[in-house]
Amino acid sequence: ALRSKNFIRPELNWESKSTSAGFKATFFGLVHTGKLGDVKQIDKAVRLLLSPYKKTDSSDSKHKVVRKPIYFEVGEIGVKVVDSQSSNVILKHSYMEISSCGSVSHLPYYFAYIAGNENCSNANEFICYVFHVKNFEFAYTILQSIGQGFQRTHFAV
Repeated sequence: ALRSKNFIRPELNWESKSTSAGFKATFFGLVHTGKLGDVKQIDKAVRLLLSPYKKTDSSDSKHKVVRKPIYFEVGEIGVKVVDSQSSNVILKHSYMEISSCGSVSHLPYYFAYIAGNENCSNANEFICYVFHVKNFEFAYTILQSIGQGFQRTHFAV
């Protein structure tokens, strides 16, 4: 069973409520990718979530459509996803947990990142988190920022 709460790491010591706006987006859904955290999984995950032929979500499903309005924040040590209605932090991952990020070339309004259940070198379970923005330039900016944070953090360790 997919339990996304296992992938929310409270020990990262970020606020549970957010005051910063970030990029306005929609948390579209998530896909459990198993032991695979490479960028190729992003294309598969986006296609799965957007497929009109997929079965309805169930508790034992390896994917879940969420469609929740959020703010996507890119910080010095990681990313944070904040519910735009309640201001609660619903996802947060350090760059050390993020194994890849990207988008699908013919769907520029969608972007995603994959995070492991531990730092990537030790992770054995990955989830792809998919988001939608109304301005594809935001998706590009977010992905560039994650990439820079990823490089900065991985080279510092």
